Amino acid sequence: MKPISVLLVCAGVSLVPSTGSAQTVQGVVREVVTNRRLSDVIVSLTTTLGDSVAAFRTDDSGGFAVVAPRPGQFFVSARRIGYDVMVDGPVRLADGQIITVVLHIKRIGTELDPVTVTAEAEVPHLRRVGFYQRKATGLGFFIDREYIEERFAAREIADLLRAVPGVTIQRVTAGRARVQITGCPNTRVLVDNLEMGSDWQEGLGPGDIEGIEVFRRITEIPVQYAGPRSGCGVILIWTRLGRNRDS
Repeated sequence: MKPISVLLVCAGVSLVPSTGSAQTVQGVVREVVTNRRLSDVIVSLTTTLGDSVAAFRTDDSGGFAVVAPRPGQFFVSARRIGYDVMVDGPVRLADGQIITVVLHIKRIGTELDPVTVTAEAEVPHLRRVGFYQRKATGLGFFIDREYIEERFAAREIADLLRAVPGVTIQRVTAGRARVQITGCPNTRVLVDNLEMGSDWQEGLGPGDIEGIEVFRRITEIPVQYAGPRSGCGVILIWTRLGRNRDS
């Protein structure tokens, strides 16, 4: 079968911002026929055993930077509605190596059946902080205002996180609970991008929250929040007060 994708390793070419010292596959996605850069393409890294370990949604210029959690061999895939799925590789990533590639995907030639799409209303503040872009990768657990308002009986943030798989809630005293990623006693918590201590729930309630992101393992943690301090899990909390600061 004639291949429909092209994978190019381009020495010395930087197509997206540098990701630091982590082992990374970066580059752009283009359409085969027109060579046009494509946004909203999910680029993923998959192990040779078929396990997906990282993903990134291309930006408006078609750029992406997918950070592998460890060195090794990975297949690179690109998918977008209306296009054939592209899978190429494997590529070998050494520790700290950055590989720059150009991925080409082909529009599906057959006509698609009409579909009805229900769009999710985006909160401008959450869009600015990258909440929706990270949600689109399929990594992590995300809580928005709709989810919060459906849980009208929740009296504290711990009540919102109680149903999240991989999160442990421990009652410390009446009216106070300890929240952590299961098996991760030093879970990192950031509120409006500020590093918080163990008392991060003080003065915060469900009504103050715009959105929550929970990343329960190293392979889920976004590159901008990864590093030694992140350990094995990260919880990001975005408040409505933070939204007001943006306006």
